[in-house]
Amino acid sequence: MSAIVMSVAVAPALVFSLTSASPATAEAPATTANPASSDEANRAAIEKLLADPRSGDIVREFAQKALDGTPEDRARFLDAGQHHARMDDDRIHTLRIGETGGRGVRDGVKAAMDAKTRKALVEFIESGQYKERETDDRVRVAQIISGGGVAVKRDGVAALRADSHRALIDFIDKGQYTARMEDNRVRVAQIMHAGGAQVKAAGNVALDSDSYQALTTFLEVGQHNARNKDDRNSVARIVSYGGTYVKAAGNAALKAGTRQAVVTFLDSGQHKARAKDQAAAAKAKR
Repeated sequence: MSAIVMSVAVAPALVFSLTSASPATAEAPATTANPASSDEANRAAIEKLLADPRSGDIVREFAQKALDGTPEDRARFLDAGQHHARMDDDRIHTLRIGETGGRGVRDGVKAAMDAKTRKALVEFIESGQYKERETDDRVRVAQIISGGGVAVKRDGVAALRADSHRALIDFIDKGQYTARMEDNRVRVAQIMHAGGAQVKAAGNVALDSDSYQALTTFLEVGQHNARNKDDRNSVARIVSYGGTYVKAAGNAALKAGTRQAVVTFLDSGQHKARAKDQAAAAKAKR
């Protein structure tokens, strides 16, 4: 919990030092004490506030204290105290919105808090937060587009051009993953095209599963495991028809059990070993 929330939540005495303001339309409507009315009427008005689900925690706290207090306490609460309590509730509500918002929402929270008026808080809660959230979501979509493939870019741009917050939310919550799956299927097919038998087999399994997780796993892990198997098979084939030096170098690479050893043999080791075999054969003919 932030320092501001803590100051409001744990120091109720501060409530009555805040500037009074009119209640938010989203909250339980305020009631006022009527000097001519009986204490029973004031008590009923406070009980109505307590029963209203729109009343905030601080309003409820001070309403209950007034209800448990004297007739004067109830009158003071209805005349002024409830409005101070509402402002504190709105401050807490505003800060909580900022905890889950992006940069625009957090900036909006700061501006509303710095204004030090209930009107600014209510406007942010009822409308400002949604405008800022849309701005944040547009930024988020742009970020997703920048790191996405062809389909992600296509659908992300469409969401931005729709000029609708709902379109942005739908893309962030679901559309980006559908588009990523399309991009991932294309990437898997490209990897299969350039891969060996094991890569092709693993790629086909991922494609046939029609699962985002299976495609992602293949791209992040599976393709590398399959390629390592293909490379080891390639080394074994080369060893099978190679000369003494090729067999020795190839078996050493396989025995090392590391991908680096296998790749080094395929890239250069086999050629060096073959040259030695050829040199040995040429010497033997002399």
